[in-house]
Amino acid sequence: GNTCRSPMAEALASSLAPGVVPAGMTIEASSAGVAAYDGAPATREGLEALAEMGVNPSTSHSSRALTRAMLEEADEIYALTRSHRDAILSLDPTADSRVHLLDPAGGDVSDPIGGSAEVYRQTAAQIAEMVHTRLSTPPSPT
Repeated sequence: GNTCRSPMAEALASSLAPGVVPAGMTIEASSAGVAAYDGAPATREGLEALAEMGVNPSTSHSSRALTRAMLEEADEIYALTRSHRDAILSLDPTADSRVHLLDPAGGDVSDPIGGSAEVYRQTAAQIAEMVHTRLSTPPSPT
């Protein structure tokens, strides 16, 4: 739905990139959902979890549906679950070599929607670790 995990991953990538990627390299992170409708804000719990980590998330986040044009523009695409990856490839099979799971170990990132503040904190910490790893190392085939 592009209101929980993806906005957290986007904010974390933008926050962590300056300290991780090589000098001279820039990272532009953006998020979209494979089952999203346009215009929903990021969850309050997700924003609070990021703020507790010292990440200043965009409070102006507005959900948006993933499009083929977005996929064509992206150098690398990180999906939060295997089913998201499958949906991305259904939308654009030519993106196969650029679509990776965010989890370098190949696992899914659980959706915290409806969970407690602690669940959101745990999800944000998990995503932060995965984002840090992905920014620090080149993607591996999935």
